[in-house]
Amino acid sequence: ATEGGVAVADSAGTAYIYARNHKLYGASSTDFSSASAGDKATALSNDSTKVLSNNNQYRSMGEVSINNSAGDRLFFAIPNGTTDISSIELESGGVFYENIGAFSTTTATYTNSNSYAETYKIWYSPPQGGGTNTWKIS
Repeated sequence: ATEGGVAVADSAGTAYIYARNHKLYGASSTDFSSASAGDKATALSNDSTKVLSNNNQYRSMGEVSINNSAGDRLFFAIPNGTTDISSIELESGGVFYENIGAFSTTTATYTNSNSYAETYKIWYSPPQGGGTNTWKIS
């Protein structure tokens, strides 16, 4: 799979097919800094919202709302080898504030429902207070 996609032309024009897994985000009780590879993979499979990319900008998830319990770690994950996430902003009072410095990174293998496995790069937070927040990821 390539980040550039494969062009497919028909009478309606040209479209691109991107052969990659989902973009993932969510909240998990998993401590990504010390979890085993299997526990990280389980968190990606069980605790995430899965978003298919409609373009080659995997790092761009736009605005997402995450509801988490106290102590959960937030995470944003994209296929390894795509352009890294460069901004993680938290919304407060209608304004987004940069927060990427509070996130650490790790990798894990995510296997989709069709048994396709791919290494993911994961940005994860320290434990959070409970609640729902809006994040802008790019």
